[in-house]
Amino acid sequence: MSDNWFVVIPSDPEFRPNKDAISKAKQVFCAIAPLAEEIAVEHDAEPIRFFDCGGNFSRTLCPGCGAEIATDTWHRFMDTDFDATTRGFTLNRHETPCCQTQVTVNDLTYDWPQGFARFGFSAMNPDRDPLNPDEVARFETALGCPIRVIYRHI
Repeated sequence: MSDNWFVVIPSDPEFRPNKDAISKAKQVFCAIAPLAEEIAVEHDAEPIRFFDCGGNFSRTLCPGCGAEIATDTWHRFMDTDFDATTRGFTLNRHETPCCQTQVTVNDLTYDWPQGFARFGFSAMNPDRDPLNPDEVARFETALGCPIRVIYRHI
């Protein structure tokens, strides 16, 4: 059987909300996904982590020109940025092969969304439709920052 998650991370990979903001955001998650099997903080630490969309991943696009980034190029960017000592990502700048735009792996456009952050939390099997703009705004207010929503399927 497969599982699905709504994963919420700050848009800014460096941002870490305080405990009060995390508590408020968890209350938002509980209100909008009351049927979720679990609502949990997935990561709240120094190293920047990659939050993937699992089986929903389709392709990676250049934010400069919209061209598809080859998977082997994306893997090279990811390998270069991964720090085995901290088990996190450094988010270095890379030049896209299509239009030479300078980007981090977090800046790339992912089809389905993915991202990098020091903090993230999720609702497992929320049994509902994707978040609407009002719900996204509630999370942003609770956390005190813009967010990225990732729909993970495993």
